[in-house]
Amino acid sequence: MQWIYDLPSWIFGVIIMAAFVAIACGGHSLIRRHFPTELLKGHNDVAGFIAAIVGTVYAVLLSFVVIVVWQEFDNASSYVQREASAVTDLYHLAYGLPPKQRALLQLRLRTYTNVMIDDEWPRMKRGLESARGDLVGNDILREVISLTPKTEDERQIRSEALRNIQVFFDARHDRLNANATSVPNILWFTLILGAVITIGFTFFFGTKNGGAQLIMTGGLAALIAIMFALIIQLDLPFRGNTRVEPDAFIRFQNEMATSGENAYRP
Repeated sequence: MQWIYDLPSWIFGVIIMAAFVAIACGGHSLIRRHFPTELLKGHNDVAGFIAAIVGTVYAVLLSFVVIVVWQEFDNASSYVQREASAVTDLYHLAYGLPPKQRALLQLRLRTYTNVMIDDEWPRMKRGLESARGDLVGNDILREVISLTPKTEDERQIRSEALRNIQVFFDARHDRLNANATSVPNILWFTLILGAVITIGFTFFFGTKNGGAQLIMTGGLAALIAIMFALIIQLDLPFRGNTRVEPDAFIRFQNEMATSGENAYRP
């Protein structure tokens, strides 16, 4: 499915909408060719009642999935913000350390920020992660653990740094997990089957104006297609054109540049 995320969102939306409308209108025309309008009119009352129930159930399911993937997308953005905030806090805490320890810890944090922006984010677009990110993250952990505080202030700094390290690792784990977890196949099967049944019911209504009914069928198919496209684009939050960007890390990088410190370039 990677090709889907390589396409611009609007092109993918047009493709899936055109496919849904073509299949729906083709099915409608096929039914009309084999079943005369007068025959279908006799089932309008029963078909309408069942279609209303099916449509309501499917609308609830579709809405539920859209809400869930949107919440996961929003959570992914929060993971990035938490991770970058923890890195920023660690960087600022390092000012309370002796010069040598401060310089080394801040160097690791600058390196990690650059790796996230230049290496991990491009890899996440394809469902991967940066091995360098793991290595630098572990280097940061070792630097904090190896601190030997000599004053009460340094002990408090080390304690706060360890707390931020935990937040930092937890947020990174959650971010990578969000990029690897998608809507289950069984749920996709249910959504597709529900779309087939819901759209299929529109084929069995008999109306005098077949063209108007064809337009209504196509409109319903287009609406469902748009919802499918939305679910797919939000499902994996670090891929596609609507992906979560490393804006929080970029802000931190710019903050270091503005303060006159040169970011480390590995």
